[in-house]
Amino acid sequence: MSQMRRTRITDYLDAIDRVCHRRDLHRAPTGEIAAMVGVSKGTASSMLKALSESGFVDLAPYEGAHLTKTGIEQLQVMRRRNILIAAFLGQTLQLAPEVAAEEAWRLEPAASDRLITAIAAYTAACDDDRPKSTD
Repeated sequence: MSQMRRTRITDYLDAIDRVCHRRDLHRAPTGEIAAMVGVSKGTASSMLKALSESGFVDLAPYEGAHLTKTGIEQLQVMRRRNILIAAFLGQTLQLAPEVAAEEAWRLEPAASDRLITAIAAYTAACDDDRPKSTD
């Protein structure tokens, strides 16, 4: 992404998920998580310890981390919010999908649950108004 935003818990959860899936690993190494999030390995280690204590990840020293059920659920909420914001930006402003996705990534941390609910209702209404295929 071309513009920085404050690093959040979900950025770490997303990085863990992407590293594990990209390399078909059970655990994501701390160094790779740090590189993906854009922080030092020490910063990543501290956050992974906190995420482990909060129940979002299972952390094994010298092996890395993988998401717990709670971590997966939190990641799914963030991804849904991003998808909704991107859809809204695409539908209302006709932004190209890649631009809408980048802007959604920036906006999602600041979006309230009330706003996300309104966006979900709006995008669903737009989908309902679209002509249905007769195929």
